[in-house]
Amino acid sequence: HFPERLGRLFIINAPGVFAGFWKLVQSWLDQKTREKIGLFSTPETWKPAVQEVMELSQLPKHLGGDVELSYLPHSLDPKPQPAQQTSAAE
Repeated sequence: HFPERLGRLFIINAPGVFAGFWKLVQSWLDQKTREKIGLFSTPETWKPAVQEVMELSQLPKHLGGDVELSYLPHSLDPKPQPAQQTSAAE
């Protein structure tokens, strides 16, 4: 038994074909869980919903926020950092 852990889930900028897949998947979920999940295809639809729970300025810049990411937006790998130079005195 696992306690209910999900607060809210926003699936944003989802392609149109995802809506059909979501209709199939959501039928397997408990009603309480389904109500916590929002599927949004455009910023005009997801921004008001997200703004209800957080400041949009906390989003990464590529989603319209103010946060500068230290990794590529579509990768979990950090951007390569320049090699640190060490002095000869060390």
